[in-house]
Amino acid sequence: NTKTSPPLILQHPLVMDWISELPEALLLRILSSVPAKDVVATMVLSKRWQFLWTRVPRLVYDDSYDEDIEFVKFSRFVDRSLVFHEAPVFETVHFKLSKEACASADIRVWIKAAENRGVRELIIHIDKSSCKNPAILPRNLYNGCRVLVTLKLNNAVFVDASSSPVSFPSLKTLSLVSVKYPGDEFVKSLLS
Repeated sequence: NTKTSPPLILQHPLVMDWISELPEALLLRILSSVPAKDVVATMVLSKRWQFLWTRVPRLVYDDSYDEDIEFVKFSRFVDRSLVFHEAPVFETVHFKLSKEACASADIRVWIKAAENRGVRELIIHIDKSSCKNPAILPRNLYNGCRVLVTLKLNNAVFVDASSSPVSFPSLKTLSLVSVKYPGDEFVKSLLS
């Protein structure tokens, strides 16, 4: 069991004193540019930082960030961090998946958690050279993410959603790379 430690620069006492004096909004903005694993690790820095990570509005989950970690442990980390996260809105949730075992069941749970927080930008990038099977996206993505503004998918599969309409009322940007569709009617519905 490996413990996560904060980035080395944040471990220096003088840097910590200076950084801890910054306004929370600025700290959240800084943490938004750091991989989720490091964001969560900041909770050990001080009492002020203990729960700061739970309010970061932009999370990037990259399973290749720690090459020694198995996908099961990575998945558990994502599950737990999404459960404990308290931001009222996710500005961005980005999943970079490259492990061979990337599972559609995990992605379904993660999309639901992001949807519950009113995700504005959802990015799912699956490295098809590592993951033999593309991720199957859940039906709730098509009509549950009502405030989604940007959707970027790479190496994923849409399932037939003919029983429920496709609806992205706030969507402004759509990027689909190596995505499979159930048929022409679905594409028409998606693009309408």
